[in-house]
Amino acid sequence: MRLIYIQLILLNAMYMVPSLMAEEAQGRQNEKITIAVMHIQANNCSEALAMAVKDILSHKLFESGTFILLERNHVNTILQKHPQSITGRTDPQGMAEIGKILSVQKVVTGSVTRMGKLRIDLRFIDTEKGTIDLSLSRKSSSTADFEHNLMRMVNRSRLYYNGYTGVTGRLNATLQGSFVYPLGVLTDGTDAGMGSTLDITFNDLLFNRYLLTASVGFYRLEPSICSIDHFYMIPVSFIAGWPVALSPTTRVIPGAGFGYLISHVRHDTIEVRTYEKYRYSEGFYFNPMITARAGIEIMLGYRWYLSITPAYILFFESGDTAQLAALHGGLTMLF
Repeated sequence: MRLIYIQLILLNAMYMVPSLMAEEAQGRQNEKITIAVMHIQANNCSEALAMAVKDILSHKLFESGTFILLERNHVNTILQKHPQSITGRTDPQGMAEIGKILSVQKVVTGSVTRMGKLRIDLRFIDTEKGTIDLSLSRKSSSTADFEHNLMRMVNRSRLYYNGYTGVTGRLNATLQGSFVYPLGVLTDGTDAGMGSTLDITFNDLLFNRYLLTASVGFYRLEPSICSIDHFYMIPVSFIAGWPVALSPTTRVIPGAGFGYLISHVRHDTIEVRTYEKYRYSEGFYFNPMITARAGIEIMLGYRWYLSITPAYILFFESGDTAQLAALHGGLTMLF
């Protein structure tokens, strides 16, 4: 059974990864979009804060690999030569005219507003049509969240301009193969096993900064004694995570959560029967659990990520505890 799981995981990887890498390569061959970041208006906050937002936004757009960013000093030099053309032009048509002067395909404008929380609004404007391609808005509880929220907004624009107009990035689905190793009292009757895990991650539910993941798995532990015929486990949990970007294409997501571990065991209450066959009986067991994990996601394509997740499970049963260590590996898809 373990060999079958391994073969399925390897076959899936052999089929999916080359196609995703081809998708990424095709995307990179597409012509990059020229873009300029224009004025970010400060509403009920300082101009310095709006300028900081503009600087971070420019940096994230450049890092995304989708845009060719017109450098700020170059923008200022060109616009100084056309003062009458840009005065008071803040509507989409006016921004489009400014974009044509700059010879860029898109311009970004927006505002920062303090109304309790800090709100960032961005508009991506097509200079040829004079229309708004994309309007994005995010709220931050503090200035420390600005970089994270701006990265999310740039990722949304990156997906949009690479043809994934319906992908918002608010939801991820991750399917992984799992290698599971029992610890503690579980080693008395079981050995390492295999399984799979499905995670659904909501990116906007916890204060715009944290992720909430609903996770369900299926594990089959190998019996190590004859009195156990099979040992299946179904962990169901909710996990809060904090994503940390290591690079534009890689992030790590430490997290912790709680749930229930549902076990189905077919076993004989007598461990060793010398002269007769084992008399197996079946039962379900429901045990509360806590879990910790540290996921690593590496971008393969515009909406695909390679996911590697070491995890630890501690569950409680009738005055005792048992533990599992797991290593998950698979693919994440953005929705």
